[in-house]
Amino acid sequence: MNNERRLTEGNIFSSLVRFALPFLGAAFLQQLYGFVDTLVVGQFAEDSAAGLSAITTGAQLIYMVTTLVLGLGTGGTVLIGQYLGAGKKDEIRHTMGTMFPLFGIVGLVISVLLICLAGPIVSIMQVPEAAVADTKTYLIICGAGFLFVTGYNMISGMLRGLGDSRTPMILVAIACVINIVLDIILVGPVQMGVAGAAVATITAQAVSFIMSLFMLRRRKDYPLEFHLKNFKMRGEQNRLLLKLGAPIGLQDFLIAMSFSMIAAFVNRLGLSQSACVGVSNKVTGIFMLVATAFLSTIAAMAAINMGNNQPKRALQVLKYGMILSFAASAVLAIIFEVFPGQILGIFTSDPDVIEQGILYTRSNAIDIALVSAVFAMNGFFSGCGHSAFSLTNSMIATFCVRVAGTLVISLLPGTTMFHVGLAAPAASVVQIIIQSIYLASGRWRKGGVLDSGEDPEALEAAPEENESDTSGGS
Repeated sequence: MNNERRLTEGNIFSSLVRFALPFLGAAFLQQLYGFVDTLVVGQFAEDSAAGLSAITTGAQLIYMVTTLVLGLGTGGTVLIGQYLGAGKKDEIRHTMGTMFPLFGIVGLVISVLLICLAGPIVSIMQVPEAAVADTKTYLIICGAGFLFVTGYNMISGMLRGLGDSRTPMILVAIACVINIVLDIILVGPVQMGVAGAAVATITAQAVSFIMSLFMLRRRKDYPLEFHLKNFKMRGEQNRLLLKLGAPIGLQDFLIAMSFSMIAAFVNRLGLSQSACVGVSNKVTGIFMLVATAFLSTIAAMAAINMGNNQPKRALQVLKYGMILSFAASAVLAIIFEVFPGQILGIFTSDPDVIEQGILYTRSNAIDIALVSAVFAMNGFFSGCGHSAFSLTNSMIATFCVRVAGTLVISLLPGTTMFHVGLAAPAASVVQIIIQSIYLASGRWRKGGVLDSGEDPEALEAAPEENESDTSGGS
């Protein structure tokens, strides 16, 4: 119970920082996966141009389907966290037992689709002819091992729901080292090219899954007995997992899809403009890792505190989490605004791409700071059991503002990349306005996973009464 007590009692600021740092480390290491694959293939593959095209396209597609699993994993984090806060040990075990067959089915379906539809997918993506074979190979190999990806993310969600963000980071670090070593060996001396990079990635994920399974079995808090009878889908837990996780997964999947649509709109402006968006988004993706880490942290901590009947403390988690995330993200946004040419130059030496990228950054970089507020509130609402609201809000901003705005701006005469870059911060502002209205309404207090039907005012008063009657035990 130590993790639960640490997150429901004591200093919120220090708890946030301790819990968020492993999330940030894990997010950074996961980003490193893609960089290593790209770097090694670019340096050692026989046809580096075709290999880079294949691995970029393939990795983007794998990321899109992985977001569905990540969403379900976050749903598991929230549900287990709320049960943990409420002290419902049996429900935690039932949730874990339900997650195994549920995630197994999802992973198997995605795996079969990737293998069977690799050809049509490559055609739809209009992959250059020289990269078609490698892209198919990458998708088939990653599809064959996708169950490992699903399993690892499932157990990571369980562990984070139990208040442990450190173990998933350690597992990702180990997997990252394995991936780097195998990448160098298989793509270099063995000369397997893109296939080698795919095998390295899936092998690393398999090791992560096996180790995470081993660590889960050894946990002393709420151990799940590994008997076949315990691994079955229970109606209530299955419903709640889908209610919480499906909106998050669908939201991330559609957002990833929207970036592909935006790239298509920008392509009509020219090659340099198209390239600058890709490079700039790579940089902002790295800088937004802070916001991503706090999203997950706030979701987990809010879930545990809502389950422990402490909505006031959950709101404090949002407050301090948003302050920390915004402060760090604002610094990164300012750095990108002040030194755009130097930062973009790390990824490309093409002067035209850098010139267009500087224009794009001048209007787009502010979104790094704005997104930190968006992500913080999305994490909070998800932790309170209102992930459907986050999905609706994100889709309105993403498709009605960002995507539609980019399309309209790209069609206007005299459009520059500065104008194109305005669409993203505009979408974030719309999201923040809608989120703020919903937060002020107080609806986040009610209708959650463990909602008892009590009056919100009584819920908020409960923690204070408990604290005056006890010495702080949970």
